[in-house]
Amino acid sequence: MTGGAIAKVEQLELAPINNQYRAQQMQIASIEQAQNVSQMIIAATTKTHPKHKEALNTILILAGMEMGMSPIRATQELFIDPRSGKVGQYVSALRNEIARDPRYDYRVIETSDKVAVVQFYELIDGKMVACNKGEPIIRTREWAEKEGKFSKPVWEDGKMVSGNVNYQKWIGHPQNMLLWQAIRDGAKFFCKGLFNGAPIMDDVEIAEINDQAENNYPVANVAQVIAEANGHEEPTKEDVLEAAIEVGDTEIAKQVQQQIELQYIGDGQIKEMRAAGAARKWSSAQIIGWCKESFKGQEGFDEKKPLHITFDQYNKAKEHFANNDPAATGG
Repeated sequence: MTGGAIAKVEQLELAPINNQYRAQQMQIASIEQAQNVSQMIIAATTKTHPKHKEALNTILILAGMEMGMSPIRATQELFIDPRSGKVGQYVSALRNEIARDPRYDYRVIETSDKVAVVQFYELIDGKMVACNKGEPIIRTREWAEKEGKFSKPVWEDGKMVSGNVNYQKWIGHPQNMLLWQAIRDGAKFFCKGLFNGAPIMDDVEIAEINDQAENNYPVANVAQVIAEANGHEEPTKEDVLEAAIEVGDTEIAKQVQQQIELQYIGDGQIKEMRAAGAARKWSSAQIIGWCKESFKGQEGFDEKKPLHITFDQYNKAKEHFANNDPAATGG
C-alpha cells in the first residue's frame, strides 16, 4: 500500500486461539528464598559470574512463568537488561503472544524502510474490533529521526544524554526496526492483558528508564551493546575503544588505543614479516635486528622482550623487507 490515506478497519472475523500455558506466580516463603532469587539475578546480570548462564536461564524461566510462557519460550524470547536487572521481551515474544492470545490480533497494512503501518484488534462481544476507532499505528522514518533512533549515543559523566544505543540496528535495518517499533507500541497501547499484565519493554526503553534514574553506564556494558550491534559475541578492542569514547572515559580510551596500536613481534608477526621478505631471504634474526636498529628511540618502540612495535612501524618494516635485501641495508 503506497500513497493516500490509511483506510480505517472496523471489524474482522477471527478464530480464537487457546493459550495452553497459564500464568503462575512464584511464591517466596522465606527470606532465604528471597536471597537466593536476588543472588540469581546478580549472577544473571554479570557476564563474568561463573554461574551466569545457569542463573540467566533460571531467572528468565521464572519471569516467563509469571507471564504465562513455557520455559523454552522464556529462554528464547525474554532478556535481562544487565544495567537494571529488568526483564524485557524481544519483538518475537510480542508477536507470538498476540498470536496465542484470543483477545488480541494485528495486521500489517504497510511496511518499508520509510513507514510501517499496523492495525490492532481487540475481541469485543465475540468479534475482533479495530482498536483506536480503526486508526492504525504509524511509524515513519521521519518520526524515528526526530526520536533520535538513528543518532549515535552521546555520553556525559557516564550517562547517555541523547541518541540511541541501538542506532546501528536502525541504520542497517530501518524496515525491520520501524515495523518492530509499531508492533511494540501497539502492544503497549492496546494489549494490556499480554504477559499477565507485565510491562512491555524493549532494550531501548529500559535504557531510557535507566537514564531517568541516573544510573551509570560502565564502559563494559556499553561495549557489549556495541559488540552485539557489530555482530561480535564478545567485545573487541575496537568495540571497547568506541564505548570508552562514547562514555567519555578518556583514561580507558587511551589505554585501549595503545593496546590496539602496539604489536609485539612474536611468532605470528615474524612469520608475516618473513613472508613479506621471502624473496629477499630475510631471516628472523635479521628482521629483529633491523627493527631494533631502525626504530630505536622512536615513540611506542620497546626493545625489551617481548619486542614491542607500533602498527605503523610494523607495516613500514614489512614494506622494507619486501623491497630491500638484508645485505643492502645492513640486515
